[in-house]
Amino acid sequence: MKTFAEFYSRFPNLAFVKTRIKVTDQSQLIDENFILEDDTPPLAKGFSVIMPLAKDDYPKIFKMATAMEAGMYAMDICEDMGLEIGQAVLYEVLNRVEESL
Repeated sequence: MKTFAEFYSRFPNLAFVKTRIKVTDQSQLIDENFILEDDTPPLAKGFSVIMPLAKDDYPKIFKMATAMEAGMYAMDICEDMGLEIGQAVLYEVLNRVEESL
């Protein structure tokens, strides 16, 4: 999935969103904690699945990419390596990318 169009056709309700804090509970997924970027899709309550990416967890990545770009890249790595795409795996991939920068 190399383009936004392909991503949205496969995952129409998934959004990687940069957050001000590390979100540890669903109740923290509120507008005040989000840092919306130009490519953040519209977030619809009850429809959007939000994958929070804390700004302080990935400072090197966020110097080069938006949350959506970083998330899509992590998903590509998972698919290329045959890994099951899930929250824990995506975070681990992003952690390893962050460490390598």
